[in-house]
Amino acid sequence: MADNKKAEVKITGMTCAGCAGAVEKSLKALGGVSTAKIDLATKMVFVNYDAGKLTLILVA
Repeated sequence: MADNKKAEVKITGMTCAGCAGAVEKSLKALGGVSTAKIDLATKMVFVNYDAGKLTLILVA
């Protein structure tokens, strides 16, 4: 059974659509991530993931 969670995380260092696309693609490639969406204007990433497969660790 999936333990679906949502995360909204501020990402620093993204300066262009290429950066955002690379981050989004990498997140989607992780087993357990169902969706990943980048908002380049706000530098936020929105992720839906299975907490049974992934652990969210934030680094400041």
